[in-house]
Amino acid sequence: VLAYNRILKIRDMILKGADFGKVARDSSEDPSAKENNGELGYFTGMQMVYPFETVAFNTKPGTVSMPVR
Repeated sequence: VLAYNRILKIRDMILKGADFGKVARDSSEDPSAKENNGELGYFTGMQMVYPFETVAFNTKPGTVSMPVR
């Protein structure tokens, strides 16, 4: 629950106009976010876990989905 609430706050910051890359660098627990600003790059089907992949391919460009478990 704590992690989910933290992610919702981060999502809200982005929806209110915060720079995605800066938020990714400052908030992510993934060390690669410091270098890639949270950008995952190009990926095709069957490269990510299914729940994430489903949301990624169904979220309109320029929008932010709800957190994915």
